[in-house]
Amino acid sequence: MRVSVGVGVGVGVGVGVGVGVGVGVRYTNAFHLPCRAAPCPPVSLHALSSDAVQTRRFSPLPHHRRKRAGHELSKMRFVSAQIHRFLQGPAPTGSAAPLWRSSAVRANSTAKEMSRRMVAAAEANNGSAGQVTRDRVAEDPVLRLQHPVETNQVFLSLPADSRGDIVAEALHRVGAVGWETDEDERQCLRLVTAFDTSDEEVDAAVDALRQGLAAAFHHV
Repeated sequence: MRVSVGVGVGVGVGVGVGVGVGVGVRYTNAFHLPCRAAPCPPVSLHALSSDAVQTRRFSPLPHHRRKRAGHELSKMRFVSAQIHRFLQGPAPTGSAAPLWRSSAVRANSTAKEMSRRMVAAAEANNGSAGQVTRDRVAEDPVLRLQHPVETNQVFLSLPADSRGDIVAEALHRVGAVGWETDEDERQCLRLVTAFDTSDEEVDAAVDALRQGLAAAFHHV
């Protein structure tokens, strides 16, 4: 499972004096969603920056190697060309949407479809289990979504026991990583899709989940 690159947002809020707020988010994946929030006070966007223009994060190479490779940020030509294409270029499919929006829509829809298939696989596995196992799962589900899937991230909640560990181990093999959770006796895994996540990669993730669930139920 490919992991998309995070970005940073610099926001200036006009409230008498300027206040700078830095937020690390995937802003393109969030910007294309319809806003359902309550009205908020007027704000002004003073700056919007990507991790690509933050020197210490752009390249792990020593300074002289970065310069020889054309990544010297004082010139900005190499970086700016990519950002310009990302923000203003057309989608490769010929869609009227700009590249950033079509990429975000593709990544977000892939994540939603993958989560739907994963939940369906878990429910199907529950239905094929014995009555004792079904009763236990009803009280403590082996898999459920920790958060609604609205962007390109899927957060899976698993029990913090041997069953959850078996499923987690299977999902680690397709790129899932452990994530924070506030729930007692639960663990969380995160899967992230990208603009170019393929159907085969989604199939592999769902298959890994099925195998993990089957092994976990057999363990019970």
